Amino acid sequence: MIEDPKAVDTYLNWMVVGLAFSVAAQRQWATILCILIMLIWWMDGRVREKVLVIVRDPLWRSLLLFIALNVISLLWSADPIEGFSYLGKYRYLLLAPMVATVLLPKYRRATSVAFVTGVVFSLVLSVLAMAGLITTKLASAANPSVTMSHLDYSMVLAVAALLLLNHLFHNSKGRRCTVVLLVLCGAGLFLNIGRSGQFAFFGTLFVMSFFVGPRPRRWIFRAAPLAVLLLFVGIYSTVPVFHERVNSAWIEVADALSGRDFESNQGMRIAGLIVAADMFKADPVLGTGVGANMSEFRRVLDDKHSEFQEAVSWFPHMHNQYLQVVTELGIVGLVFLVNIFVNIFRRGFPDQELQRGAWIVGIAYIFGFMGDPFFQKQLPVVLFALALGVLAVAPVEAKPTPEH
Repeated sequence: MIEDPKAVDTYLNWMVVGLAFSVAAQRQWATILCILIMLIWWMDGRVREKVLVIVRDPLWRSLLLFIALNVISLLWSADPIEGFSYLGKYRYLLLAPMVATVLLPKYRRATSVAFVTGVVFSLVLSVLAMAGLITTKLASAANPSVTMSHLDYSMVLAVAALLLLNHLFHNSKGRRCTVVLLVLCGAGLFLNIGRSGQFAFFGTLFVMSFFVGPRPRRWIFRAAPLAVLLLFVGIYSTVPVFHERVNSAWIEVADALSGRDFESNQGMRIAGLIVAADMFKADPVLGTGVGANMSEFRRVLDDKHSEFQEAVSWFPHMHNQYLQVVTELGIVGLVFLVNIFVNIFRRGFPDQELQRGAWIVGIAYIFGFMGDPFFQKQLPVVLFALALGVLAVAPVEAKPTPEH
């Protein structure tokens, strides 16, 4: 137990700031800081007070219930050892209530600045990769995502751009700087090849456009969604990389639906959906349990859909968060997952910017989940938890205090 709570708060707050920078910039630092934050949070002597704050909050309870259901599903999983290993990524969801119970409001801005700084740093590396000046195991001129996989990077850039746009709408100070940062993040998002983040960006922007401006201003309410569509057309028409990615996705889906090609990027996702549908029919309520769904996936593939072998036999996961959950945990698991987002949208946040920021994070992941199981990807799930935790930071007087 650590004796000086004020010192612990200082250490934890600066670790959260460091983690915000590391999410986009350096995976190893993010891993180390996540471990340290969790350990110190448990060791500072105020666990009881913080746990009480957490269990009283419906949003944090929904996260805990989702994690608990996954743990309980080991009881009916055919491969509990694999399931136990699989559950490791869900520990990062615990960062959300941990951050919310220790971060002081005065560190919120430092955390936001650190996150944007990390994103800009990653974009500099991305530009260098585009120019062919640096290459890594992940990155090249054709795929300039240096610090993580292109799918994960697209989600980080999408969330960064959306939160910057939200900040721009709610703050009159520093707008020029915010616009420059927004343009940088947007350029990075559409010059990279991750379609999940691009889809999440436009999907979230379209949904949030219906919440722009006061209700009496009907012209804004009607014009904002149209503006999003025009933005999409503009970027599609002027950015060759984005144009090609949209066209190829459309062609791949059409070819798969016509039965001609399931070995393309989108074709394999459709093939996976077909196999997952048969798995769901066999275990609709509770699924296979964590750890067993991919072995069952391959069994169903062998028995019923051998024509998809070359396309999807290599799948390490379902490439879709909803399919991942519904095959592992059935309808019950899907309800528990949806409950997290319901509570994001229902929860009260300290002010309107933070409230809409939380909605943006929730909606972005709802769309992003269609492209990848981001709760099983380290950096995207850390970003989700960190963003929610920072946005939900309670006023100082509501924070747990040391025992006397």
